[in-house]
Amino acid sequence: MTRAADERVDYTVSAEFAGFGVESFEALPGFTGCRLVRADSRTGRMELESTGATLDWPPCFANGSTYRSCVASCLARWSRTPYGW
Repeated sequence: MTRAADERVDYTVSAEFAGFGVESFEALPGFTGCRLVRADSRTGRMELESTGATLDWPPCFANGSTYRSCVASCLARWSRTPYGW
């Protein structure tokens, strides 16, 4: 598959998990406890719900420590605007 660098890509993704997580990378946070991800080429939504969630975000936390919670709930939404994401 090839396309121009400025060509828009349409996509849709939806998934439910039982404790999904990713490791932090450079300035991006790592987390565990993700329950739901829904996204398309215009909007997105991610829900974290867990009784053992962690958040690892070295630029945000002192000494690069990981925040651990016995109960966590988070909702993140994003959308495309005329100026970008």
